[in-house]
Amino acid sequence: MNVLISGASGGLGGVMACAFMGAGHRVAGIARSWKAEQQAEGFFAISADLGNAEAAKEAVAEARAALGSVDAVIHTVGGFFGGPALGEMPLGEAQRMMDMNYWSAFHLVQAVAPVFAAAGQGRFVAIGALAAGTQPPGLAAYAASKAALRALVFGYAHETKGSGITANLISPGTMDTSANRSAMPSVDPGTWIPPKHVASLALWLCGPEAASVTGQDFAVTGRD
Repeated sequence: MNVLISGASGGLGGVMACAFMGAGHRVAGIARSWKAEQQAEGFFAISADLGNAEAAKEAVAEARAALGSVDAVIHTVGGFFGGPALGEMPLGEAQRMMDMNYWSAFHLVQAVAPVFAAAGQGRFVAIGALAAGTQPPGLAAYAASKAALRALVFGYAHETKGSGITANLISPGTMDTSANRSAMPSVDPGTWIPPKHVASLALWLCGPEAASVTGQDFAVTGRD
């Protein structure tokens, strides 16, 4: 299988790339920028900003040229902002959450949808968030952007049902990444979710056993 992973230079994206390559799949990754050590042998690194629709189309075309086809897309691009109540939420941060968590996915779905349709098959997996459903205080803008992502993926799933194309979400709680450890140094990460657990679920969703699974949101709640 030829797999395109967005946000592949990040903590979760990098684990995803390793998991899929370790399972024998060919992988291309999208990120705004790359470090030399992130470009492993057999891995195709694509520099693109998915906030731009044309850049998303060009990235998918580049992945197809490198891999020969794109059979699955794992969308890990996203951002987080929390703290202020909704009435005090900076407009710029609310817009940034929509850009990172919704519009990046929208552009990527639009870019890959014709490719999947022409092939009569494809897997789209996006990383959502538990907050989209629980709506915790102080996370209104973040939760709203992830809820919009959920609606987008569900809409794509319903549009393509029965076509050989599936679209699903994985919605984890706090993941044990270096970025989260740096952002929350006083919090015990013992109950946080290992990224490899999320990657394993994504692998299953792209495998033959999940061919009939679409329009689902898989909550990964941690070990507490």
